[in-house]
Amino acid sequence: MKRWLSKFAGWLLAFLVIALRWTCRVRFATDYRPELSKQGIPHVFAVLHAHQVSGLVVSDPGMVSIVSRSADGEIIVPLIRMLGHEPIRGSSGPQRKGGSSALKGMADRIRDGQNGILTIDGPRGPRGHVQPGISLLAKNTGSAILCGVAIPERRWILTRAWDRLQIPRPFTRLNVAMSAPIYFDRDESLEDFADRIAKCLHELERQYDPTEAATTIAPTAARSSAKRRRAA
Repeated sequence: MKRWLSKFAGWLLAFLVIALRWTCRVRFATDYRPELSKQGIPHVFAVLHAHQVSGLVVSDPGMVSIVSRSADGEIIVPLIRMLGHEPIRGSSGPQRKGGSSALKGMADRIRDGQNGILTIDGPRGPRGHVQPGISLLAKNTGSAILCGVAIPERRWILTRAWDRLQIPRPFTRLNVAMSAPIYFDRDESLEDFADRIAKCLHELERQYDPTEAATTIAPTAARSSAKRRRAA
């Protein structure tokens, strides 16, 4: 029964988000995708877990994304497929169950020319803390990382959720901004590259959504918080 309910909830969510997508308008403040496509460089969007709904609404079809093996991940799979994306079940953190195989699968697709999208602080946070998977992905594929925020002008915010998930209201406008492409430097550590991404996302959110940015743990503090969680 639980499995049936999970599938029903997944397909219901998928149809609702697809309908929402048709009502929303999108404005890009910055967009580096055309230039990357012209150069034949695959890219991976790095987005906050809080922006995952808006990120999916504005994303291009044909992307690959890692979806948690949790019950919440099961619910989102139909939506991913209806948007024309390929879901890979696992985690963006190689230390977690299924993480290594999921990252390998995503890396294989990116080497084949697909683009990807990752919620860098999922599935458990803390908000704004970048998991190490995206660093490995950039190192092993040479892909460009595009930090991005997608901010609805009118929205619901789940204030009790750890990520403060944002849900766009129908007929709103989504304001999208992304960083210039970031590439892994062979002289830096995976942790240093993850910090660069965290700081980039934090600055984007401060610029385009200062109220919500104030709720995000600063990148260095988020890293310390994540270490305490793993040690607990």
